[in-house]
Amino acid sequence: MAHLVQYLEIRYPNIESASHETVAIDCLLDYQAKANQYDYNKISLYAYLRMAARRDMLNAIEKATRMESRLADIESPSIQDQMPSESLSSDYSEMDEWLLDNSDLSLSEIMSQLDDELDDEEKQVLMLLLDGVRETEAYVEVLGLGGLEKSKQQLEVKRAKDRLLKKLRRFGERIRIS
Repeated sequence: MAHLVQYLEIRYPNIESASHETVAIDCLLDYQAKANQYDYNKISLYAYLRMAARRDMLNAIEKATRMESRLADIESPSIQDQMPSESLSSDYSEMDEWLLDNSDLSLSEIMSQLDDELDDEEKQVLMLLLDGVRETEAYVEVLGLGGLEKSKQQLEVKRAKDRLLKKLRRFGERIRIS
């Protein structure tokens, strides 16, 4: 492994050393899994492993380049135009307009009714869902499930989310949102 890492460091000095080690480890594991692909009559083992490591490093560099090219510069004006504005109007005019078309109730009436329907725990879970939180730990804290083992925590969080979503669907049907 040290031989491969050194070879990669010399050959690719601009790449971080952790990548050299990762590629060397992956190369050796791949060789171990597919040892029958190596023909000692054609090439020495060191040369074969260096060739495989070089190929793996080029693939890793190409993959990183592809990933980087997919990332957009969030500061560019074209991306900024696509992002929602950070300042939500206090009167929620777009939401009110949508509700006017799809319901008999105003946003404040819906929020008032929803506030009556949900207990504090459900409201906190709803806020996490609306904020796009996916980590189980955040829900565990809100639901007070810290004493349970991880698998039971995940199960209880899923149940709480499912119950809430079912309650919201029923609520939506009741207020006649089409």
